[in-house]
Amino acid sequence: MGIRNEQLASDTPSTSSGARLGYAAAAAYLGVTVGTLRSMVHRGTVPHLRYGPRQVRFDRQDLDRWLDERRVAPAAQ
Repeated sequence: MGIRNEQLASDTPSTSSGARLGYAAAAAYLGVTVGTLRSMVHRGTVPHLRYGPRQVRFDRQDLDRWLDERRVAPAAQ
């Protein structure tokens, strides 16, 4: 399998709860662009796994926890 095919396979969302996602799948999951996600990784504001200088993956459970931590309760009226 070539590098591009591996990247496409890793960007395909899986039904496994602990799935590792590539940039495209994680960006779609979070509802942001790939460029925004890359910036978030560079700033260290989103949980990610770095397997090498250019190989980054995202654990779906880590992303879910990260989103839950940022949930804002509705304002009381």
